[in-house]
Amino acid sequence: MQQIQITQLSPEDLKGIIKGLLRSELEALKEQITKSKAEVFYTREETTERLKIDVSTLHRWTKSGKIIPHAIGARIYYKESSIQQALIKLDPNQNIEL
Repeated sequence: MQQIQITQLSPEDLKGIIKGLLRSELEALKEQITKSKAEVFYTREETTERLKIDVSTLHRWTKSGKIIPHAIGARIYYKESSIQQALIKLDPNQNIEL
């Protein structure tokens, strides 16, 4: 048998409890929506345009493992997340040598 307990709460306390519960539920829902977003795929041509590189450079990066390709039949695609992971974050204080 369940026990019902009644507690005296001020309207502000009740409001705070409800806000906290809603906030945690909304955060969980937000995470779930973010995880379930469909991944965007780009063709070789679209990938080279996005990165402003030549097809031979993309081929070399693919062979060296810098960027991971995905294939359907004979067609090659690159995930948006793979493209983002291939980019290296630079330190603004670091000298960049080409």
